[in-house]
Amino acid sequence: MECSSAVTSDGRIETRYLVATVAPLKGAAAGMDEIRMPGGEVAGRGLLLPGLPRLHVGQQVLLFLTAPSAGRGWRVPVGLGAGAYEVLPDPAGGMASVVGMGTEGADSRPRDHAQFLSEIQAEIERQRHAR
Repeated sequence: MECSSAVTSDGRIETRYLVATVAPLKGAAAGMDEIRMPGGEVAGRGLLLPGLPRLHVGQQVLLFLTAPSAGRGWRVPVGLGAGAYEVLPDPAGGMASVVGMGTEGADSRPRDHAQFLSEIQAEIERQRHAR
């Protein structure tokens, strides 16, 4: 993940993330994509949105993003931090885990990465068949 902040034509600050999508759960195929979110810092001036997770270069994350906003094309995790999970590799080479980036309690405890993805995919299929 690469990121840079910029001032938009209307004076707002946004951060642009260039991300490598490894295994999309829904939507477009794997590849490189730019995600633009409100907030960031440019020339000593900043914009911080409480609840929006802070993403870092090199970080592995699972993001459940909104559709692009009408005016600016911004995408944010659904429920702000509630829609963002950090993937934590096992330093010993074992199974990775995931941890919620925006909430305390149940989502803040590490969970098995493979099981977490399996549960999400099952829910996507359940909702697909419920239509």
